Amino acid sequence: MTKPRAVVNETWRRMEKELLLRVQQKLDTMTKPRVVMNETWRRMEKELLLRVQQKLDTITKPIAETSQLVRAMQHQLSEWNRPHEVLWPLALVWLGLISVWLVYKGRRASSYTTAPTTKAYQ
Repeated sequence: MTKPRAVVNETWRRMEKELLLRVQQKLDTMTKPRVVMNETWRRMEKELLLRVQQKLDTITKPIAETSQLVRAMQHQLSEWNRPHEVLWPLALVWLGLISVWLVYKGRRASSYTTAPTTKAYQ
């Protein structure tokens, strides 16, 4: 059973906020002056933060692609669930054809009945 979309979106938002908060905390600790900090340590921290930021970007990108795919699927389903809207023009064409056929048939039948008949078997 799938979770409702709102619950899934809320879960992703919460996870994204937590991850962004961690990254921000790490950035804050990097900018604070430290008593003992060498350049290699600072470079390693920056590389680590860069990798975390890249992972965060890769996590958030599929969500946008997935939501776009879900929207496209919902659009297709809504079209399939409303066939009467698509078939209205076809129904009107058939109604017109049947009306023309009935009028033509009625006129043809009346032309046969009014024609003078001769008795061939006299």
